[in-house]
Amino acid sequence: MIADLILAGMAAEGIGLVVYRAVTGRGPRPVVANLLAGASILIAWRASASGASDAAVAAALAAAGIAHGLDLAARWRTASRESGALPATIRWRAPRR
Repeated sequence: MIADLILAGMAAEGIGLVVYRAVTGRGPRPVVANLLAGASILIAWRASASGASDAAVAAALAAAGIAHGLDLAARWRTASRESGALPATIRWRAPRR
């Protein structure tokens, strides 16, 4: 199934990014939670398409939601650290022309 190929590609991407960061010290930080969220959605899709129980699909979707929340929390912390502002004061600014 296509979901299996996508999951394999995501696993290769995750391993590649972790190795790249370990070797060079550069690259994205909060990549694991992001990949877990996407993988959990794909697992839910695969479970649903294969006729798995509703509980299995719900468990995969719950895992995706938790991973997504962890990803957002990591990005929020990074954004507040980089801007020097408290999280509640972070605002988007339009690019200057």
